[in-house]
Amino acid sequence: MEVIPSWQLECLPVLIVWCDRALRVMGRVMVRKQRGVQSLEAGGQLLLALARSSTALPLKDLAREAKMTPARAHPYLVSFGKLNLIEQDPVSGCYDLGTQALHVGLATLKRLSPIKIAREELERREEGSQYSSIISIWGNLGPTTVSFLETNYPLSIYLRPGTVVSLLTTATGKVFAAHLPKAVLKQSLKLDSQRYGGRPKPATKAELDEIIKEVRSVGFSTNVGVTTPGVVAVSAPVFSHDGHLELVITFIKPGTSADTQPESELVQNVKTCAARISERMGHQSA
Repeated sequence: MEVIPSWQLECLPVLIVWCDRALRVMGRVMVRKQRGVQSLEAGGQLLLALARSSTALPLKDLAREAKMTPARAHPYLVSFGKLNLIEQDPVSGCYDLGTQALHVGLATLKRLSPIKIAREELERREEGSQYSSIISIWGNLGPTTVSFLETNYPLSIYLRPGTVVSLLTTATGKVFAAHLPKAVLKQSLKLDSQRYGGRPKPATKAELDEIIKEVRSVGFSTNVGVTTPGVVAVSAPVFSHDGHLELVITFIKPGTSADTQPESELVQNVKTCAARISERMGHQSA
């Protein structure tokens, strides 16, 4: 056994104190780097309040929404007015978002990448989750898989990017069917038997109406072992800023019908994830 020299033992307490001080200094530096400008954060609440409102607001109401007094809010509004981020109606005196706020919003929309945003949100799932996820868009041939994120949990299914799935038998397809324009849906159903999981006979109008009604009512769609025995799938829609269907995300895992109940963890996770993506796309839910 190696014996530690006495001079090293004597230096140990000093070293511990020095390391403790160094860590405290580093911690204070990190805090300072993360500290923002409080006045900007406060003023930004006025812009956010106007963005949430459907109409222009008088000073009193706008200040209340931003949780500040009118006297405190007014200087911010003057500065935002000089930048054309806010405009004041000369007759009513109400405040609304200005021209430059519109340009900022349009620039943001131009930079949005729905698939990139969806992948980012799906990759943020907790490690060890027991379901895989799929991102699908509407392609020339129908609901098309563009991304398949596998989990470490064993799963007897893999959809390659480019796979086109059925509108009637898959969870993904039923979400698209529920939100497509009627003319597009009617034309697309003619090719459904050629898609993955497609059925040889077309659905009756009553069956189709029931699918659309259910998906729109609950906000998601399910598949319990129809295309792959022992595997359940739950899909939810992602909407753009103007309320149109942008894409569909689907979570799949080995399971039973219990996993597709509205209160189940799988359903809640896919709906929450779809809502986050929609929010980042600029969609405001009712």
